[in-house]
Amino acid sequence: MESEDPGHSRSGFFRVTLRVPLKDVDPFQVVWYGNYLAYFDVARTALLRRYGLGPSDMAPLGFYAPVVAAEVQYHAPARYER
Repeated sequence: MESEDPGHSRSGFFRVTLRVPLKDVDPFQVVWYGNYLAYFDVARTALLRRYGLGPSDMAPLGFYAPVVAAEVQYHAPARYER
């Protein structure tokens, strides 16, 4: 059974649904690989908001979460309007 929270599943994954804008795709309507990191930041912000925190709320609490490294394994392309 899925959690009542649409962004959370029992597997522990957090899901964010977004539409790929035209500016992020190549002529084949596939997302350019570097744009995925921007989508990860959108998801990170959504996860914070799920717990009632915005990015500006973190510093006053003494919490900083800079991204210092990233590794991506691409399983399938994201495409425009899909």
